[in-house]
Amino acid sequence: MINIDLESIFQKKSNHNNFAHIIIPTQIVPCELKIIKKNITKIWKKFISSKRDNFITLLENIGIQYKDLNNRKCCYCEEKIDFIDFFYLNSSLGIGKVLEIWQNNLILFYCNKCQLINDPF
Repeated sequence: MINIDLESIFQKKSNHNNFAHIIIPTQIVPCELKIIKKNITKIWKKFISSKRDNFITLLENIGIQYKDLNNRKCCYCEEKIDFIDFFYLNSSLGIGKVLEIWQNNLILFYCNKCQLINDPF
């Protein structure tokens, strides 16, 4: 396993080649994908839980302006839904897919409270 200091990488805005020293050739077989995906999800959740403001900086460093993302409200109770919370719950999909879903105006969102009330299972 590679130990990477993500905080120092994300805080260096001026140098976009910060990842060059951690990129290594690797071969992943299908049976390992589930484990790797689970570990990546844990890393995202830990990062967001402990360094929420740095997550916004990370988004901006990869070209995603947090302030320009769609504003979302629960379709039942109108409570504001934050992109960071949505990504936290769906991080296993990856940042690109979560962003694509978030920005799609055809998709309605609901908060966790309403999900529990309206979930038929």
